[in-house]
Parts: sequence; C-alpha cells; structure tokens
Amino acid sequence: MICPSSLDSRRARRLLADLLVGGAFVAVVSTSTAEAAGARTQVPPAAVKAGYLIETFSSRPPFSRNIDTSPNPTSSGKWLLWNFLGVEEKASSIKPQPDGSVVIASTNNGTITSARKLGEAPFFKGVAFGCGAYFEATFSFDPTLVDLNRGWPSWWKMSIEHLIGKGEQWKGRPPGYDHFFELDTFEYNRASDDDRTFGFTVSEWYGIWGRTCGALQYCVNRSPYADSTLRAPPGTDWTKPHKFASLWRPSRNGAAGEFSFFLDDVQVGPSIKYVARKDSDPEKHPDFGVADRQHLVMILGSGSAPMRIYSAHVWQGPEACNLVN
Repeated sequence: MICPSSLDSRRARRLLADLLVGGAFVAVVSTSTAEAAGARTQVPPAAVKAGYLIETFSSRPPFSRNIDTSPNPTSSGKWLLWNFLGVEEKASSIKPQPDGSVVIASTNNGTITSARKLGEAPFFKGVAFGCGAYFEATFSFDPTLVDLNRGWPSWWKMSIEHLIGKGEQWKGRPPGYDHFFELDTFEYNRASDDDRTFGFTVSEWYGIWGRTCGALQYCVNRSPYADSTLRAPPGTDWTKPHKFASLWRPSRNGAAGEFSFFLDDVQVGPSIKYVARKDSDPEKHPDFGVADRQHLVMILGSGSAPMRIYSAHVWQGPEACNLVN
C-alpha cells in the first residue's frame, strides 16, 4: 500500500522556511557514545535543502529495540533479517551491545533490511521507500578485518520489485527481461587502494539473467568509477562511528534528478544527475530513471568485518510514495 505523508505540502514548505531562516539545519552531533551517535535532533542540512523534512523511518538507540529477528515479523517499522535471493540470515548474526548499539556479523553483504520476503501476498513485510529520500546510517567497523574475498561492510538499497520478483519485468521486452535499481551509499570494497578509500555507486541492472550479458549475471549501467570512489579525510578512524548518507531526488517533468552522497554531513564526490525518460531503454540510453518508478529496501551488511550500528534514519518530502506492509 502507499504510505500517506504526515505533512501536507503547505506545512512542509512552512517548516522548511522556518528551518532555513532559523539556521536550525546546522546540526552538529557528537558521536562519542552510542546514544549520542544516534541522537539526531535536527534534520540534516542536505535533507532540509531538498525539502525532506518528514522522518519516515527512525532507529534511535538502543538500536537493539529496532530489530525484529523473528522469521515471521509483525512490525513494519523495524529492521528485519535478510532472506532475499535464496539466503536466510540468522538471528545469531545480531549481537546487542551494553551501550545500546548492535554488532552485525555475517559473511553476507545483506544482514538486516527494512523489509523481508513473504511466500504469499503481499510478498514482503516491512518498508520500501519511493519518490525520493535522504537515507542515513551511523556505524563503525575495523578495516583491518576486511577480506574482500569474503565480503565487505555495506550500506545499500535495492528495488523491492527485484528482491521479491514482482514488478521488475520491463514492458515490451521478452518474459524474464528485468530492469531494477541499486543504490550503494557506502561499500568498503576499495580497501586494496587505501584504507581510507571507499565506494558509493548507482547501478541500473537489466536483461535476462544469464542470457542477455553472459552467464550468471545481469547487464549493468553504473556511475563512473572515478566519480564513485573517495578517500576519507586524513585521520579518519573507521573504528569510530560516522554518519553515511545518500540523497535521492527524483527526476520530474523533464528536470534532472540526482543522487548525492555524504560523510558526516559533508558531500563527497559529485552529484550523479539523470533525466528520466518515458521511453527509457537501458540498452540504448541509460538514465537511472528506473529508480523513480520503483521502491528501495534499505540493507546493512557486514561481510567479512563486523559492523557496529548506532542509528539509522530516513527523511522524505510530502510526495513520498513508500510501500508498507
């Protein structure tokens, strides 16, 4: 179903004006403890600028209260165990800590998610986010434990339409021709370059699995590697909590949409801009506009290095069109 907005557009614009005039968008958050790391009391600056003032998902400390490890969850606003693409995550991968944070530890790049697959309609439990959002998570990890052969710390999103196999079929194409989207806010998969280097990527996947572009794969259009790789500032300590965020502003009425990425409220790398086309064809003119027609599931995965999660938040505008079951 569509999740109704809690603010109408007039109230949202008035709140935005108040925030901008009052300077309330300048948020400085201490990350010395788990509680402080997750204690977002103000809307992040980039979310304010985008008009995303409604907090539609919040996981404040103690983070363990925000996870439902049941195989049959009843909550729609909590983190759930990954069970997509034939992999079932175990509750033993979740380890609550005395300070309220949670350590996730598994070899899967998807450990906890905002949705979980069901075997019958409505085919998932949880939340998938649509029509734009500002996604933020605060976490830490030990980079010396990362083994790229066994996965890596990841904070990413993927189309629920692909994860449950409903709605990814591309119109006018043969049966099984899929088209879906992935947004990687943070991936520590560039560790061989430098211990401060990380990746953030936009990916448009398409084709018939194992046929259109070769065995055991889909075709993919990605943001350029050079624009999706960054070195954190000198002295960055990944074992301390940091805020990692991505901003998704959809393309509307021919105007450019964009994806932007942030480390501790500061934008990293250039914004990735696109204009969605009605006749979008990923083989002829990739545009990333498939994201605007689908809904994204949030995913946190530790891979080879346990991640300590402190908080996670989503801010959206009144036009949000989330799927909630």
